[in-house]
Amino acid sequence: ADLHALEAILDDALGTTLVARSAVEVAVLSALASLADVPLWKFLAPTQEGAPLIETDITIPILHAERMAELALDWWAKGFRKFKIKVGRNLDDDLRGLAAMANVTPQAVFQPDANAGLTAREALRYVDAAHAKGLHLSCFEQPCADLEGLREVKAALAMPVIARGKSLT
Repeated sequence: ADLHALEAILDDALGTTLVARSAVEVAVLSALASLADVPLWKFLAPTQEGAPLIETDITIPILHAERMAELALDWWAKGFRKFKIKVGRNLDDDLRGLAAMANVTPQAVFQPDANAGLTAREALRYVDAAHAKGLHLSCFEQPCADLEGLREVKAALAMPVIARGKSLT
């Protein structure tokens, strides 16, 4: 009955293990919503009229450009508008994959994730190619392995650069 008490209990028991804490919290809240015979969103926001819009992305793995385009088009048809694109093995292949996806979903928002697989120069070349096509990149996730490269990319871009789950400032 007291969600603040639940938060305190979870903080005490699992405060430093955020993923585990989140999983337990969602499980408990889902169980409480089931007991109340309401959807979880309604349990958490009882005065809200309709289900909230939840925006999420879908990850497109490193594949041949044609397959990446097929996946993007399939996910677009299912309502996804943001694609997290794995990149970083081969820049030319990465650019072909981006171009193929952009040809079938030009209005999509793209979030490249290199898992530290690019140099700063390669990361900036990727962004330049995306901008030349008029594509929207929401951020660049882990473009480089070294802090100096991350700083160089961040200094050159207006978008967020994400490293280890945090925005690089």
